[in-house]
Amino acid sequence: MKFFIYEDNISFCKKNHCGKYSIEIANALKFSTHEQVLDPNKAQVFFTNICNERNYEIFASAHPEKIGNIDYFEFYQRIINLEYKHLGPHFVFFHRFDDRFQELADYLSNEGNIVNIPYHNPYFQPNKDFIISPPAIKKTFFNDNLSKNFLLSFKGNWGIRSEDGEDHRLKCLNTIAKQNKNYIVITDSKDARFDYIDLLSNSLFSLIPEGDEPWTYRLSEAICAGSIPVLLEKDWRNLPYSNIIDYNNFALRINFQEPELVLETIMQYSLKEISSRIEYMKSIKHLFSSRSAQIQCLLDFYEENIILN
Repeated sequence: MKFFIYEDNISFCKKNHCGKYSIEIANALKFSTHEQVLDPNKAQVFFTNICNERNYEIFASAHPEKIGNIDYFEFYQRIINLEYKHLGPHFVFFHRFDDRFQELADYLSNEGNIVNIPYHNPYFQPNKDFIISPPAIKKTFFNDNLSKNFLLSFKGNWGIRSEDGEDHRLKCLNTIAKQNKNYIVITDSKDARFDYIDLLSNSLFSLIPEGDEPWTYRLSEAICAGSIPVLLEKDWRNLPYSNIIDYNNFALRINFQEPELVLETIMQYSLKEISSRIEYMKSIKHLFSSRSAQIQCLLDFYEENIILN
């Protein structure tokens, strides 16, 4: 499949402090089995490289008229005015959905040739959209050994997400932490007794509550460490790569309002079933760690399911 890159948008993103993500996309395309063309009339899909990834560089703003350091109007207009939009699907990488950006979210969802590739998408349309994962920031090694030190673990900040004024993440963690402490470690990010990566790799299961957004780097890092994710769900209606991978083959999904079910659910699985889930994770872990694999997967999906159809 042939793709075209809007090179000028890489400079635009770099100027607005989100250039590293945009450059990563461009670099990943160099390793793709698909073909870059310089003539937009020969392309089947288009990489705008417009993004708002804010976790790599300074990307915070107290001004509601901005998306990070990018002026909202400028960001929106740049998408609306894409020169070759009429020629085919145009990929945008916008990872934020809240009331401030509703107009932009509506446009991304409803404009036929604009395809948003976010970390989470409440407007997900499986015949059009594709969700990638936030990449694992912490480098892990995949441990498929079943003789691990812990049954379940979590190390991180407890008070992030709230529901009707109550911090439901804190409530969930408190409930689970009171269960069998010999095999379960639920602890704060400042606890020096446990190394975060070592804990992931040496736990059969990892507790995955939502992060600052309805997604978290912890999901990617648990998969890359070979630790079965236990998702405490509220807003995770659509998960990364849900078009092509089956989360029922490896992840456990539990309503955040019933954290007391976590241990009971885990204890139902035999070592054979646990081993099968870990083996499945081994086959998909590259999608949660390698930007090149993510972009290759996106292009393959579009060629097989959108372009050829």
